[in-house]
Amino acid sequence: MPKHYSSKNFGTYQTLFICGPTGSGKSSLAIRIAQEINGTIINADSMQVFRGLEILTSCPSKNDKNIVPHKLYNFVDPNHHFSVGIWLSEAIEVAQEARNLGKVPIFVGGTGLYFRALLNGLATIPKIDDITRSDTRILFETLGREAFCAHLAELDPVGIKRINIADTQRLLRLYEVVISTGKTLQEWQNLEPNKKQNSLGKIIKLILSPERNELYDAINNRLEKMIEIGLLEELKIFLEDKVYNYSQAQKALGVKEFSDYLDGKIELCTAITSSQLRTRHFAKRQLTWFRNQMPSALWLNGFGNDVIESALNYINKCNQVDQI
Repeated sequence: MPKHYSSKNFGTYQTLFICGPTGSGKSSLAIRIAQEINGTIINADSMQVFRGLEILTSCPSKNDKNIVPHKLYNFVDPNHHFSVGIWLSEAIEVAQEARNLGKVPIFVGGTGLYFRALLNGLATIPKIDDITRSDTRILFETLGREAFCAHLAELDPVGIKRINIADTQRLLRLYEVVISTGKTLQEWQNLEPNKKQNSLGKIIKLILSPERNELYDAINNRLEKMIEIGLLEELKIFLEDKVYNYSQAQKALGVKEFSDYLDGKIELCTAITSSQLRTRHFAKRQLTWFRNQMPSALWLNGFGNDVIESALNYINKCNQVDQI
């Protein structure tokens, strides 16, 4: 396959998706492909956007980022509100910037909602002002979870039944939207999505799918390696920075387990096995989502480093067929 592709000679397939479960080697495959097709890697993982958890969320290293351009990694303060809508706006902008430089945008990650937004767009929900956000958090802290949920149920009875009430961030989001706009979040989401903003052209979609037991072993081994290279020290600093309990970054796999260990509530071995289990369950859900939502994608049966040639051959084939 010829090297030094650009967005101009890449064919009408102007964008590449590399998807798959956590631990499947998406980043390593993306770097290799980006070198071959002159690509820019754009993060599509909802936890890797936040600063402070680079080890725990398995972000690309500084060396990786020096090999090819990486965008939308570790750029959000964990105490700041961040949503799929904000990410989509940023993602489309950096994709266009890459294209303007003659590079191919390569979206890499495992967050299904991000890929769905790229493919289908989002209903336009009015921006919630900072005062409303602050007032909502104060109300939640004043009333407590139970009373806040009872109040929210009067305003959005459908929405509150659709979420886990232990998910503070989603509770706050439901309340903010209905108070600020007069419509529930579900009512906004039922509106026709705005697809005009995406302009991604034709898309090549690749999904990594290693053998399940091998994937689970890789997940287990990766977490133990994270401990060795400083996960606990990283998390201590993260928690010392007074990250809010309702921060989305607090949802990252492993935060709860290792926070409990650091607080002396559980043993380290318990934190590790519990986090490994949650991560394996999460990977299974990711595979189910991609199987149901991306039927036209090419499934690559292996880890990223094992399927480089197959992926490149498929990309080349797509563009050869398209140019006939």
